[in-house]
Amino acid sequence: MDNHKYREEVVASNTKEYASKIRHSKTIDKDLLYVVKKFPASPKPMYIRVSKEIKSINQDILLLGEQILLILALFFAVIFFITFKISKSIEREVDKIVIFLSSMTKKKKETYIRSTLSVEFYNITALLTKVAQILAKKEKQKSKFTQKLQSSNKQKR
Repeated sequence: MDNHKYREEVVASNTKEYASKIRHSKTIDKDLLYVVKKFPASPKPMYIRVSKEIKSINQDILLLGEQILLILALFFAVIFFITFKISKSIEREVDKIVIFLSSMTKKKKETYIRSTLSVEFYNITALLTKVAQILAKKEKQKSKFTQKLQSSNKQKR
């Protein structure tokens, strides 16, 4: 076997923490990545030199890419599902508010609506309840005043 002392990656490891070189191996007739690390020891430094076939590195990178892609797809599927659920909850709350407002315009007696979905919806429904109760009170006052006017008109006739 050849002496590897003067190989490019071994010489480069004297000045760098790690040194590497891609080269064709005549022994096994494949392209390899060689990586060398020097460990100072007395009396002579030690070198650890490892190699890996380039083809297998490419396969590992492709496999890693596929795994990352799968994880991202799962992540986005979960995010989509959560977003869909939140969207449906908001849609239900908005529908409740629209129904409540519609009933107010038809002069029905509903004066209370409540939401626990979020602080924002809670505040909106609390204000709507307050407005509905004020309108109901005003409506009662108006009807009492109208009755008084009607009875007053009858007396005048």
